[in-house]
Amino acid sequence: MSRFFKNDRLAVGLLAMAVVLLFIHGPGLGDDFQYWWIAADLHLKGASAWNPTDFHSLRWPLWGLSWILQGIFGPGMISYYGIPMFYVTCGALMAYALGARLFENRIAAWGCALAYLFHPLLDDVIYRPMPDLSEGVFIAAAAVCWLAMAERNRASERLPWALATGAICFLLYANRLTGIFVFGVLFTMSAVLAWKNQRFSYSQAILWLGVAGLTWLALVSLEGLVYHHLTGDFFHSLTSNLGARGRKGTESVSLLAMPFRFFGSLWINGVLGPIFTILAFVGGWRMWRTGERQQRAIVAWAVTLYLAYNCAIQSLFPLRPLLRNADRFLCSLAIPMGVLGWAGVRWLWNFWPACSTWTRLRPIAAASLFFTILAIVCSRDFFDLGYLPDLRATVRNTPPGTRVFTHDTMRFAAMLADADAASRLQWSTEKRIFSKQPATEQMAAEADEFWYCRKHLWLSARKQLERDDEADTSNMAPYLDNPHPIWILRRVVLHDNAPEFVFYKKRPANAPKPERLSLGSLCPQAPAFPILWHPGQTRELRYRVNLPDRLKGKPLRLEIEGKSNIVEAIDLDLHFLHGKKRLQTLELTPYLQHKRGIDFHTLEVPTDADACEALILLNPKTKSLEIDQVWLITEP
Repeated sequence: MSRFFKNDRLAVGLLAMAVVLLFIHGPGLGDDFQYWWIAADLHLKGASAWNPTDFHSLRWPLWGLSWILQGIFGPGMISYYGIPMFYVTCGALMAYALGARLFENRIAAWGCALAYLFHPLLDDVIYRPMPDLSEGVFIAAAAVCWLAMAERNRASERLPWALATGAICFLLYANRLTGIFVFGVLFTMSAVLAWKNQRFSYSQAILWLGVAGLTWLALVSLEGLVYHHLTGDFFHSLTSNLGARGRKGTESVSLLAMPFRFFGSLWINGVLGPIFTILAFVGGWRMWRTGERQQRAIVAWAVTLYLAYNCAIQSLFPLRPLLRNADRFLCSLAIPMGVLGWAGVRWLWNFWPACSTWTRLRPIAAASLFFTILAIVCSRDFFDLGYLPDLRATVRNTPPGTRVFTHDTMRFAAMLADADAASRLQWSTEKRIFSKQPATEQMAAEADEFWYCRKHLWLSARKQLERDDEADTSNMAPYLDNPHPIWILRRVVLHDNAPEFVFYKKRPANAPKPERLSLGSLCPQAPAFPILWHPGQTRELRYRVNLPDRLKGKPLRLEIEGKSNIVEAIDLDLHFLHGKKRLQTLELTPYLQHKRGIDFHTLEVPTDADACEALILLNPKTKSLEIDQVWLITEP
């Protein structure tokens, strides 16, 4: 096994990096982006940027790697995509090592690596710096160390492996609280390895599990002392993670249904999802029935980890699962499921001798063919940087020295797109700029441009509206509530068909004033307002509006005035058409309130568009909806 690993590890690593590059997408604006900006903020502000109230800040094995990469390469795309590239490479090496150890065959080792790299469970995270990805790699590292430890005969040889396992378990705990599941994996693997085994008995398994556990406890205690110094709470890591209890997606479920919560996730993601899952079942059955102890230990690893993600609970009364319904949790299973899947392939190949012989005689041609087939058939989209090119162009086209008022998220997005261009601007930033504050209003008055990212701009306000029926947005800052007397809408950059990044510039004193017009006054074909909806009516509303020439090619602000019983009551799709040809689709999610209020979106109308088809889709939880008016604010 070691000979295969030493000869091939560079090639496996290069292949893994190539696969990540092949399927790179533009960065999201969720947790993955937040981990990146934690590291960037630490470089900008030092230790004061670390936020003890945010549980994302606890996951230093994730953002710490980004912090290192930013120190070497700067806060650009390398420090973002370098995290998944590093962990996917490590995962491929782990899969290769397991294949070489279990099957003692070079082709099988490469097959396990390919099965991991193209496993459908990685589809949503292969290009994202997420704890799900690193968790799977750390668990695999702990499993490999444990298998190596069980192979040794003398205590002096086993001790380093047990200590390494405990250290990896600590990294798993620091990476995310669910990393504690690794002890369940190690326990069941030990039970399988010790069955009728004189070299590694149950008493020895318990002893070495204790050594690994004490190592983990010592390192957790050391981390607790650090947190006590920073926050005054020795158990800060635990208490911060427990603050996430009761989140959406962890509603009460029946005991019988709990083991199957994520079962459907194994069958999605195009053609390969069912194929990989069936092969894993076949391979698992074959390895358990005819395999050696180490092969059975892999089966125990996969089953234990799957049940842990499904059945871990946060409360008994009511019975609430620990993990919300997020398919990406299962990506930690990609390595053992890949190994089991390859075992299924090997067994099925025995029924096709010609294919098996051809593969042995022409391994490079076979590997190239399998790689090409997997790349084409998988449900992943190929290389696409999403909004980054447009955002980079906008930042670069902003004159150096421009004073930009914005919030932290928008600044970090600009840095990610082009760190050099962003460094030439003068930034006035605040974490939250949604509500009225004298300080932020003064910052806006002194700025040349005003930028924001809609999703994060609304984040706290939206959550408040969801929690409190009496909450409203009447305290919105004037540069958001009515920006046009002072600001001119300069540019809108899309993210996944949603107008996300908004750029305003200061309005010159001699510039004409903007116009605020109702949709009906501009477009006679517009629907009659108010639009009222009640249960029993259709949940799809369609309208077609012919666009006047004065709107074509212009950026504008769309305001929707109304109310609903839930915040995200509707999804609004706008299809801009030229004749019958669809030019562009925008996907908007207005935020409505229990009280009557206004939400706003910014967009750019395509120059060639002569009509717009609007599709309103109602949320199944919507019980009442009133849209009183739609306003358009545009430059004359």
